[in-house]
Order: sequence, then C-alpha cells, then structure tokens
Amino acid sequence: MHCISAFMLWLALHFPQLPLEAFTASSYIAGGQTAQIVLAQNRVHLANAAAISAGIVPGCSLATAHSIEPSLEHFRRDPNREATELQKLAESLYCFSSLVSLAPPDSIVLEIHGSLKLYTQADLLIATKELCQKLGFTCLVGTATTATAAITLARSQSRQLNDVALSHCGLEHQHIKHQVIEQLANMGLHTLGALLSLPRGEVAQRFGKELVFYLDKLEGKRREPRKAIQPAETFERKLHLLQPIANKQHLFEGPMSKLSLELQQWLIGHQLGCEKLTWRFVEHSTNASTLHVRFTQGKQHQLELLSVSQLQLDQATLPADVLSVELKLTSSTPWSAQSKDFFSATQDANSSGQNIGELVDALSARLGPQACQQIHDDSQHTPEHAWRFQAVLQPTRSTTVKPQTQASRPLWLLPRPHPVNAAELQLLQGPERIQSEWWLNSEARDYYIAQHSSGALCWVYCPCTIFNEPQSHEFYLHGYFA
Repeated sequence: MHCISAFMLWLALHFPQLPLEAFTASSYIAGGQTAQIVLAQNRVHLANAAAISAGIVPGCSLATAHSIEPSLEHFRRDPNREATELQKLAESLYCFSSLVSLAPPDSIVLEIHGSLKLYTQADLLIATKELCQKLGFTCLVGTATTATAAITLARSQSRQLNDVALSHCGLEHQHIKHQVIEQLANMGLHTLGALLSLPRGEVAQRFGKELVFYLDKLEGKRREPRKAIQPAETFERKLHLLQPIANKQHLFEGPMSKLSLELQQWLIGHQLGCEKLTWRFVEHSTNASTLHVRFTQGKQHQLELLSVSQLQLDQATLPADVLSVELKLTSSTPWSAQSKDFFSATQDANSSGQNIGELVDALSARLGPQACQQIHDDSQHTPEHAWRFQAVLQPTRSTTVKPQTQASRPLWLLPRPHPVNAAELQLLQGPERIQSEWWLNSEARDYYIAQHSSGALCWVYCPCTIFNEPQSHEFYLHGYFA
C-alpha cells in the first residue's frame, strides 16, 4: 500500500469506452465502420460513433436499435472481462512507473513524479495515451497531486481543479452513486463545484460519509492509500476472436500485433529480453497449429518480435478458421542495451546494414533451425576433436563460445589429415607438441606452420613417439590458414 505525499504527482487514464472495447480490442474487431453497442439489462448501455451517428442512443431497447441499424453488432456487458482488460492495460503501463494502481471500473492511475527524470510530463501523457490507443482503447488523461483529483480531471477533461473548471464539471463523470446524483439534482446541484461549496457536515448527514470521504480525497485533505499492481511473473496471453480469421495477413496485423505489443511492454517492465516465444493458433480444442520462434539475442521491440514470427507464419500450415490466438514467452534473458561505438554511430544510416544476429534469425526462420551453424569448442586437445558444428539457435553445452584467435592455429581443418610430400613443404614455424588421451595410447604429434609449393599457408604435423623421437619423416596436412 502507498499513501500520498507532497511530492507525488498522479497521472490518471480513463477509458470511457471500456465496456465496448473490452470486446472489440481483445478480438480485434475494428469498430470504426460497423455500428456496435453494449447491452446492460437489455438496454443499450454504450454505443460507438457509428451507432450513435445512425441514431441509436443509450437506453433504447435492442429491438429498437436493430430496427434503426439491421447490421448492428451487439455485446452483453461483462464486468469480469472489463476487469481483465483493465489489469492487462495496467501491466502494459508498468514500464512508465513503478507505482501503477487500478481505479475500477474504468480508470488507472500512475505515480509519475519519479518518471519525470526520464520523460517530460507532456511526453509521458502522449506516450501512455498512444500506447493505450495502439492496444485498442480510447483513453482520456489527467494529472494532479492526488489520484482522485487526477481521475476527476481525466473524466471531465478539465486541465485543473479551479473554480471555473469545477463550475462546469458534471457529477455524472465522477465516482458518485447514481441515486445520490439524482438527489443532488432535485436540490438544484448539478456540478462538482456546487457540491464542494456545501458544508461537509450537512453533506454527511444527507448523503453519508462515503461522499464526504470522496470530496476530501479530491481536495487532498484525506490520505489516500492505494494498492499498487504486481505484474505477472510470466507472460501468457490468449485472444478469443468473436469472428474467425482465415487470412494470415489479417492474423499478423490484428491479434499477433496486439499480443506482441503487450509482450513488448511486459519485457520492458521486467527488464528482460525474449529468447524464445510460442504462438498457438486454435480452431477448436483438437485442431491447432504451433510456431516456436527463437532469437540469437534477447529481443524487446514489437517489430523485432514480429519480423521473425512473420517469416515462420508465411510457411506454416494453419487451421482453416482461427478462433483464438495464444502467445507465450518460453525463454528470456536479462536485458542489456546494445551499445554502439562512436565510429559505427557516425556511419551513414543506409550503409549500417543488418547485424549478424538479425540475419541468423531470418535465415533460421525461413530455412529451419539447422540452416545456420556455428563452431563450438570441446574440451579435447586433439585438434580434430576440439570443435564441432551446432545450430546457432540450439542451447550449447558450454556457456561461452571461445573463438580461435591464436595465429598458430588455422580456421579451416580438414575432416581427416592426409599425407603430404615433405619436399613440397617449407617449414616456417614449429614444432608444437600436441598429445591427448595418453591412456588410450594415442600418438603424439609435432605440428608446424609450413608454406606449400602451391603458395598456401598450411598446418602440418609429423607423428612421433612419447619419447620425443619421430616415428618417421612423413608429414600430414591437417588444415589451411586463411
């Protein structure tokens, strides 16, 4: 629990269309052209702009609404669904503040005093509002030194709680019970300013202490403890589509885009990078398609998560009609921002190109995880057994890859050493004695760097005994230097 202090600044986000957008945002049904309404007690509770422009108003029956607009889409209000979406929004906003609190049924507040070290207040308002809009929710914002006042400003779209603003701030936009608003209206009180001008003792006698407590919190006269959310420790989201989707591009632009944005915000809030994620496209319980997407380095940004996912999606076989889409983070790593040196930062943007990790991710997504392989070292002294190929995106037995940096060892080893004529070699450096697995009576070898008559710089050895005596003067070619 957290209490207000003189140094707190609250940002409130109010979602006036939450009862409707809890359906349309989750299912990614575009609500700009189709008339859509939400019903409560068999009456229109909320309508989108298309329904209102057609003449449908809150309070009318479903039959009346359908007679006005036959193609109308309607949903029955679901408070549990609204609460779930509000929680998801709060977790997505966690990257902007460590103190995010729910203000049911349709608002969220963030304590942003500390966040102003990273953002200006104007940038913070724009960033949070744009994020909510990308997630499919209409958002109104307001800031104040108390959470209740910030919510009031967001609801009424007033800039500050002064006498002028309060005189125009209607009671229907506040956390005041409907029956109390009706009683106040019968007394000729229709604005928050008029209500605040009344003696608190008389307000308590007539309307109860709950209303007085609300007014005191609004003015900062009462301490206001708020419970901060605790973001989920794992990320696993599912979108149930109200209409089946058969087109991959619609899946990519709709549900996959929304879920990947939610994952991006979760990763930023937890300071993690995504190494592996799993998509699941479900038609019904027994017919589903799964995509496992891997990255060579931890990723956070939505576009990076989607680019590789799309490559695998293009080649995947999906159910005929996808009814739900699931996204699960299956592997993550602590996030560390990639630094750039001065010279790379000053290069022309067009010549910067694609980094090797992105190229490997793209090739592996198109050609399969075995398409790109990397050399890994093994704890063996015998050169031909000291390294192996392994897919880049597979877990390795050693935590780090030790590149061969010594000039005395070639990058290219032959699968098997083969005899070479000593007359064709000019020994330049050596010998270097290499012997391993003595308990298996393996031979010792004296390695040389030599110049071949063809001009190639090569790595050759001469077998010898364990008493440093050469077995013969035969040389074997084992590799070439680049």
